[in-house]
Amino acid sequence: MIPVPRDLSSDCGYCVRTSPDDVEQAEKLLDENDVEYDRVVVK
Repeated sequence: MIPVPRDLSSDCGYCVRTSPDDVEQAEKLLDENDVEYDRVVVK
């Protein structure tokens, strides 16, 4: 977990950084653990 980069949001918060190949697995883990998230950004 890292702070949300300013180019994504000016609000406070945290984000999870993962490789593009692991996005689906990261979303699955978040969902399985009832972690609320706003969006997924792939760069």
